[in-house]
Amino acid sequence: MEGLHWLRRAADGGWPLAEYILGSYYSMGKHGLPKDPEQSLKWIQRSAEHGNSQAQFHLASNYLYGQDVPKDMSEAVRWFRRAAVQGHAEAQNSIGYACETGATGDTNVVEAYMWYQLAVGQGEARSQVNLKRLWPRLAPEQISEGNRRLQEFTPRPAELPNPLPTQATSNTAD
Repeated sequence: MEGLHWLRRAADGGWPLAEYILGSYYSMGKHGLPKDPEQSLKWIQRSAEHGNSQAQFHLASNYLYGQDVPKDMSEAVRWFRRAAVQGHAEAQNSIGYACETGATGDTNVVEAYMWYQLAVGQGEARSQVNLKRLWPRLAPEQISEGNRRLQEFTPRPAELPNPLPTQATSNTAD
């Protein structure tokens, strides 16, 4: 398949989206590729390390549920947080839940409130349910602090690698 050839070339060249798509194809056994959890994890991990927030969310979910990797809550939280700070709504909801339940190490309802609000602002439905459940536990000063943090938050997109070769050009005349 011609398309798969170019996808593999792009992934081999370090394109995070191509790495993620290739990993997803291996995960599902699609487009002529065998279902191969090891290859899937390799490409999704590579994409996540290259800053792809969807791959980071996917990898975090793998660690959360022990899919193709051992269950590891600290790794799940680390990858959810990396995706969340880039503005990934589902990851923001997940890190909010981790803060609310203490999966981050300590329970932090102010931090949970902030992450849920960010996800709600993007229309993430589960965060609306989670925020509604959290609301009665919040004191007015916690809401104020959460709103302050919310206003200060700026998504930080990852610096994705540029896999395109650069060509030196000469602008000098002979």
